Formats: sequence, structure tokens, C-alpha cells
Amino acid sequence: MAGLFINVDFCNLFADFQLKPGESSVSVPMTEDGLRQEIDYYAVSGVSGILFNLNAMRAYFDSRAWEPVWEGLEEKPDHTFYFRGKKLGMEFGHSQLQMALRSRELYRNVPDPQKFRYEYCRKKGVKMYISMRMNDVHWAADPDLITHCSLWREHPEFQRAFFRKDHSFWFARCLDYACPEVYDHHLALVREYFDRFEMDGFELDWMRSPFCFRPGGASAGRTVLNRFMADVRAIALAAERRRGHEIRIFVRVQARPDEALEAGFDVLSWARDGLVDGVVPSPYFQTSESAMPVEIWRRLLPEKVMLAPCLECHLNSGYASIPANPELNAGFASSYYEQGADAIYLFNHMLRYSGYCGRDVEEQRRSFSMLSDRKTADAAPRRHAATMHESIVEGRPSVPAFPPEIPPGKSMPVLIYAGGGTAHRSAKVILGFTVSADPSGLKVFLNGSECVCMDGTAGCPLPEALRSSLVYRVPDHVLHDGLNQIDAVNTGTKPVPLAWAEIMIPDSADRGN
Repeated sequence: MAGLFINVDFCNLFADFQLKPGESSVSVPMTEDGLRQEIDYYAVSGVSGILFNLNAMRAYFDSRAWEPVWEGLEEKPDHTFYFRGKKLGMEFGHSQLQMALRSRELYRNVPDPQKFRYEYCRKKGVKMYISMRMNDVHWAADPDLITHCSLWREHPEFQRAFFRKDHSFWFARCLDYACPEVYDHHLALVREYFDRFEMDGFELDWMRSPFCFRPGGASAGRTVLNRFMADVRAIALAAERRRGHEIRIFVRVQARPDEALEAGFDVLSWARDGLVDGVVPSPYFQTSESAMPVEIWRRLLPEKVMLAPCLECHLNSGYASIPANPELNAGFASSYYEQGADAIYLFNHMLRYSGYCGRDVEEQRRSFSMLSDRKTADAAPRRHAATMHESIVEGRPSVPAFPPEIPPGKSMPVLIYAGGGTAHRSAKVILGFTVSADPSGLKVFLNGSECVCMDGTAGCPLPEALRSSLVYRVPDHVLHDGLNQIDAVNTGTKPVPLAWAEIMIPDSADRGN
């Protein structure tokens, strides 16, 4: 199954975000009409599946296995609301109260929202998945928030690193799956999802959050998660027999297979043992990843297991960041398809709020069909930016896309996957700097051929942190499919601080040169 898969965060429907002056959020009522509006936004041509996230640390539905997020909410006579004696209002940019009230309102207004979603998705021709966050610890520094469950709050001994005093590092407070109580707690929600809800597929989102064992416990923890995945598959098979159709199992995991294994996720064994049908290698949050080893994933996974690399709504080189947009996302999609991806997966590309395109949700929607197919992604105008690797394993540092500066007389190599369909396409190299750049002191080569510095600006949005940029024309027939190498040579006498590098293919394939 190819196409585009889109993860729909619980915040997408329930959270009230504080936007910048002049920006407005999309209003979605907590009714059947609101659910139609949500699905209509995503269910465009090429979208294969929508993955609805229904939980964080508590459930955003009327769960019987976990606490619903509105449980314990107290309304006072003056219409103020309290949880555990604390008044609820605006925290961390969006309202905990709003999420609790809106989710409760939906389940009061719509008898079975998930049944409605499933049936309406079928009508629209897309598959409906449920995505379960396996260890979410958003806002863990404040234990009194309504988003936190009592198991986590009342049993710090179940947390993987509660001994750390600085809980601003949320992942220290993830639950430890080696504790039987934690294991059983999560498996109970899995059972409820399969027992109560019709679905085409189920995703275990291990990236929220991928710290499931105490420090030093991940290697031994692999057997725990292998058993958990086998339990999930058994539950899914029983549901298939009851429902009379296949229910596919996806896992969202680390961008790199070695880091997944080091964190306790034996993804390749899951795939070989038939426990998963799809693998979604993913960044955590800061950036889509240009050096994600998609080809290695494809070579390691059985052919029958779908590979769907994940795009985030931000890009970050390690020195400068920018929201995603159609051209940048097309670059990633083309690159991933060329390396063997079967599909593309979007995370944090929301209807009501997104870092994407400066929050232009209609431009975002128009890009979905283009991203869903290799031919359309290859043919589109696109940008291939070099981005950082955000490590999500403790003790493994994140790595910028390239070193911070080009020393005098030295060359800076930057590797970039340029996707497919590059034949007869014009291309440019764009370099960005945090200082005023002097083009006379810099020579740029692509694949060993010198590129000519062009007059004018890049003609596309660049990170706000940049003070200057230089654009170089790539000679004809130099750019090729797959991995390309930029060499920026500093011929001057001072270091040049490089902050951004990309290959831009500005015209669609049908326009030629």
C-alpha cells in the first residue's frame, strides 16, 4: 500500500492555541459536522490513511481502561474549573481546560465518535487507523496538570529516572515498561481500542516517547517490548476474526535502526517475526531528517513490510530553522521514495494549527496529493535542504548537518540526497550565513563541477536566523538522482560560518530548463 499517511494529534481537535496577532485558528465544532470537517480536510486524492491519536498520558475519549482527561474536573459556582485544587487556565501556550472540556463535549454530543470517523473515512475512500501514544509525558515538569494520569503521579517508582531533580527533561519521567504494572496498564488500553473500536489499522507510536526503560535498562528491555508486540499482534488477530477483515499494525520508531535498537526497540525482529505490517522511521520534533537512512531501512526490512518515513512540520540545520512548505516537503518525499520508501507519513501537519507554511493550512492541504506519489513528488518544484540529526537516545548527541564554519583555505563537504527525476532539470545551490557573506571568498562545487554565483536573492523563504545567502547555478547535467555532494571552498583568510545549505530544483519537470 503506497500513498500518504497523516497522523492527527489529539491537540488538532481539542487544544486552543495562542496564535500570533493577525492569525486565526480554524473553528471545529464538537459535533458530527466537526468530525466531517476534520476528515474532509485530510481525505484528498492520494491520502491512504488517517491515524487518529486518542490518548496521551490520559485518554481523550470515554475510556474504561484509562482515566478520561476530564476525570476529576471540578466546576465552581463562578464557572471556574479546578483539578486537584489548582485552577485551570492557560499553560504552555494552550489550555488544558479547553482540551478537557472540548473532548468531553464531543463525547456528549456524538454517541460514538470513533464509529462515525470509521464510517465517514470509508465513505471518503481512506483507511482509518488509531494511533496510541505509548509513553507520552508532555508537560511532565508540572505533576498537577489534568493531562497526567494517577498511575504516573502516585507511583514515581514506576518512572524511569525520577531520581533526577530537574524534571524539565520530560523523558526522565517516562514510565518504565520493565515494571509489570506499567506493562499491564498500557496493554489494557490496547485491548480496549481493539475491543471497542472498528479500525483498518493500529499504530503504536513509540516516539511519544521513546524512553521506556531505566538508564542502562534498554538492552534487557528488548525482550519486554518483543513480548509486548507479540501480545498486541495476538489481540489484533483476535479482533480480525471478530471483525472479519485485516487490521494492519504500524510502529513509529527512531529515524535510525541502530538508535532504535539501543533504546530497546528491536524493530527488525518485530518485522521478521510478522508482528508489524508497517514501519515509520521518524524524527522526534525539531526537524525532518535529510540523512535518514531510508535505503538501509529498506534493505533490512522484509519486502512485505511497508516503509513510510515521517516528515515533521519543521526543518533545522542545527544552526537555523524554518517551517516546512510544499517545496521542502517535496524534496524529502522525492529523496525518500528514491531510496525505497513505499509511502510518506506526516506528523504535526494539523488542521487547526501547524508550524507548517507559517500556519497556511490550505497550502498544506494542497500539497497532500503531491506527496502521496513518487512521480508527482519527483516532478514538483522542490528543495533539498541539509538538516540535522536529532538524537533521541541518551548519551548519543544530536548532530548538525555540517560543521559550524569553513576554515580559511579549507573545503566544507555537504551531502544531500536529491531524489529522483533530476534529468534535464535546472538546479541551484543555496548557502545561508549568519553574517554578511562575501562571494569573492567562496567557491562552490557540485559533484566536482564548479557552480556560478548568481545575482539576486534565493527567491524562496529562508530561515529568519540568516543574515545573508548566496545562490549558485548548477551546470547542466551535473545534478543526478540520489546522493550529491556540495563542496564549499573558503578561499579567504577568515572562517566562514555556514548555517544553511540546500539544492533547489525550482521548476516543475514539465517546464524543463
